[in-house]
Amino acid sequence: MKAELFLSAFLKTAAAFFSILFYTRISGKQQISRLTFYDCVISITFGSIAASIALDLGRRVWLMQQLQGLGFNDLRDISYASLDVNANLYVNERRD
Repeated sequence: MKAELFLSAFLKTAAAFFSILFYTRISGKQQISRLTFYDCVISITFGSIAASIALDLGRRVWLMQQLQGLGFNDLRDISYASLDVNANLYVNERRD
């Protein structure tokens, strides 16, 4: 399961990197040399958002650990799960 999470993070990171690279190439060198402070802040914010989307592993790993603690080792065994405001996890087992 961890390998799948890391593969997902790698693919999302690669997609974010190439998206930023593509945007940079489109805007051209002349435009990049004229960036203002506001443009730099927007670029850093965009990069931070891309990184947080790509590396959202902490929450997933925590959820999987909680599910395993309740005896669920496969997500296909779960119909749905909910998390309340106190971080209590409630799981409804799938009945096929």
